[in-house]
Amino acid sequence: MRTSLISTAKHRSVVLILFAAFGADPVGVRRRRRLHRQRPDRGHLRAEQRCGRLSKDMTPHHQSAVEMSELVADRSDNPQVEALATRIIAAQGPELDRMEQMAKAWDVELNAGGQSMDSMAGGAAKLEPLKGTEFDRAFLTEMTAHHSAALPMAQAEVDNGENPQGKALATEIIEVQTTEIAEMKQLLTQL
Repeated sequence: MRTSLISTAKHRSVVLILFAAFGADPVGVRRRRRLHRQRPDRGHLRAEQRCGRLSKDMTPHHQSAVEMSELVADRSDNPQVEALATRIIAAQGPELDRMEQMAKAWDVELNAGGQSMDSMAGGAAKLEPLKGTEFDRAFLTEMTAHHSAALPMAQAEVDNGENPQGKALATEIIEVQTTEIAEMKQLLTQL
């Protein structure tokens, strides 16, 4: 046993000499190895990739859209705007459930606040004091911008996600929200 320890020490010395002779940084190599061991659990990162960023980013985004849409019933007099808000709530509620299930299946923790929840919450805050046509115009403008911000998130999942359910959901989000954006733009011209 003592011989193998001495032999191992000699091998290390030879390796260090060779590294030094060729200008390599053996300390840097050891430092990188030590840092690699200290990195966060890579399995968790892969789980997020498999689940996609969709659940983490889109969950607070959808929550904000539902919150804004829930304001419509008490503030709008326009049946078309009310019908649109009802459809947004009806579509995004089940999508939120699906994203929660995907995140849970891959052991990915969802953000309580999300990436831009502060700016999204501002949409509902801007809408709260408004009523009637003024509310409708502001709601349609805010929701058009909100949906437009969701499209690149969903497209990133389609392009880069590894989870088939996440990619399918992202594709649905793109289709539905693109249609709703066109509808909202049309409704804005009628106000």
